[in-house]
Amino acid sequence: LVDHSGSVRGDGGGSSKVSAFSKTTTAMIGNLFGSMLAWSQRDVYMGLFGDKLIQVPIDRSKGLLEFNKDSFNLGGKCGGGTEQGIYDFLRKCVDEKIRVDNLVIFSDMVIGTGGGKYSTSWYGIGPRHENFQNLMKEFKRVNPQCNIISVNIEQTGGKEVMDKSLNVLQISGWSDKIFNLIEANCKGYKAL
Repeated sequence: LVDHSGSVRGDGGGSSKVSAFSKTTTAMIGNLFGSMLAWSQRDVYMGLFGDKLIQVPIDRSKGLLEFNKDSFNLGGKCGGGTEQGIYDFLRKCVDEKIRVDNLVIFSDMVIGTGGGKYSTSWYGIGPRHENFQNLMKEFKRVNPQCNIISVNIEQTGGKEVMDKSLNVLQISGWSDKIFNLIEANCKGYKAL
């Protein structure tokens, strides 16, 4: 899943550029990493999330960079909010008992303020009055062996929303070494 909300695309009331000297946004980085990961897998789902969830058709007749460009453009249709798309993905997996081996989320972990003075929509009650932590626990009951990897691209931009008891690998920042960490986590103890 790749975050395409307003905070990563730069339309959420601020800049999401990775540095003062760059035109590259956090969404560009997240989308490139998501595209590279999806491109290298056989049975894969790539979803872009914001106000809604958009599935990216994996077209291997295109080159990787063209695929990345097309999926990034598609991400502009997700909408500026963060929560609804990720909730929709998790709810669909739970309701339809969809098996997921590895769930990798590329995001900046910047969360909307939905409702309470100190609560956040993603961490607390979501768009459909559903608690994110409870939904994630339901997802883990359907997918107990699923490796969940949360990549906070912005590194300092937001707070981690995953419940630590769910055994989520949390990575911050971005470099090519992310793929080594993901691979090592997904292989598990026996492979090491």
